[in-house]
Amino acid sequence: MIVWTRQPGRTRLASRSDATLPAAYYDVRDPVTIPIGNASVRIEGAPAGSQYVVVGQTMESVSQAQGTVIVAEIVIGPILLLVVFLGAVSIGRRVAAPIELARRRQLEVHGRRIA
Repeated sequence: MIVWTRQPGRTRLASRSDATLPAAYYDVRDPVTIPIGNASVRIEGAPAGSQYVVVGQTMESVSQAQGTVIVAEIVIGPILLLVVFLGAVSIGRRVAAPIELARRRQLEVHGRRIA
């Protein structure tokens, strides 16, 4: 977590020296995602007494979670698709079996040969 504090005399303090808050976001109030260095940081600000505080959290854990979900979908998706397809074929064959039996009996009654 990164904290930027603006004192009444416009002095800015940061909890990390390598994280400089861009000037456009000194007075941010609503949550917004901004690039700081090579990282995406979600920030939000609010007045705290005579100071104005902006707090930020890197989005690294969110990016890792998204990557994990995408990989899982790519790996598990085709397997689930195959299982569903085979299940549908199996159910279809089972449902069609009595109909096929009735068709064969009807053909035998009328004296036709079944191939």
